[in-house]
Amino acid sequence: MLHFFRKIRRDLIANSQSYKYLKYAIGEIILVVIGILIALAIDNHNSKIIIERKIEVGFKEIKINLIDDIQKAERTIAFYNKRDSLIQLVMNNKVTKEMFKENADLFYLLYYYKLFDLSDNGYNVLSPNLNMIPEKYNSLMPFLQNVYIGYSPFFITINKYVTDYTFRMLERWALQHKFYTLSEDEKIAFFMNSDSFKNDAMLWRRYTQDSFVRNLHNYIYNAMMVFNLLEEIDGGRDIDIIHSCNQNIQPLDTIYLMDLIPDNFSNIEPEAKTRYPVYKKIADLSNLYIKNNLEERFYLRSRLGERGHFVPDKIESMSTIFARPKIGEKYDLLTENKKIIGSFIVPKKNSVLIIQNRPE
Repeated sequence: MLHFFRKIRRDLIANSQSYKYLKYAIGEIILVVIGILIALAIDNHNSKIIIERKIEVGFKEIKINLIDDIQKAERTIAFYNKRDSLIQLVMNNKVTKEMFKENADLFYLLYYYKLFDLSDNGYNVLSPNLNMIPEKYNSLMPFLQNVYIGYSPFFITINKYVTDYTFRMLERWALQHKFYTLSEDEKIAFFMNSDSFKNDAMLWRRYTQDSFVRNLHNYIYNAMMVFNLLEEIDGGRDIDIIHSCNQNIQPLDTIYLMDLIPDNFSNIEPEAKTRYPVYKKIADLSNLYIKNNLEERFYLRSRLGERGHFVPDKIESMSTIFARPKIGEKYDLLTENKKIIGSFIVPKKNSVLIIQNRPE
């Protein structure tokens, strides 16, 4: 091909056909430019495809990260809640020497802490390409950035604060009370009788409960919102996928149409309650997946009215939502025209509830 163009160029110059040569030169330049533009277009197209694939991989990774982080947050909350209960016993002088000897968590009450870090692998894949995010994710992005940009610096800070405070406290015990040279009985006497220990316990509780645990609950709420939005964008989820991501979630019950829990549930005979998910602790929150197997949207309403708002408060047909309602609360399932077609009690155990027609 190049030999062909060179031959034309030589013939035009040899025959002194300057005007034709000029036109030929311009044409050749145009062809070169068109070739370059086509090559750039192909390269841009290929680059766009690669970036789009990275974005999809990033969002899939984010969903896995969110479930992992929600689990970690739950474990961290449980860790500090347990210690908070023990601190309450100490502050109210309801602990004995035997309790300290028998309960390692009580003896090492302020020794140990649990840190929480966000898994941000998926978000880090997205970060360089935020200007290329498809439009379908526009409504999600503010919430997603709030989860990673808003919470990540806070947890880094509070992790450092709790770590530093714990080491400063233990160092102070060593310097002021020669703590590490004390016998076990002398240490227990320090835990039970020292105002310094109780003051440290209350301050440690303030850091962990008032700041750490409260923001972990807020994080879980926002992480769930992002997770649900991603699932809605992707067209819903499969229960099997939930199980593969979260081994703590187990199937619990099926909500059949018109299988209602009576209003006087708390007063009926104990044996009658076995038909429904029964709860023990009403002060905690549950992890609950609700899968709608019907071709209809349903709404969730607490028996407490507006004070018991379920988040999210609706479930589209053939989809699943993830929520953290209060254990023991009763919820009704309503149609678009507000007809009650079923109800359930939030179980204590992390569970999956399935909405479907009663078999014939």
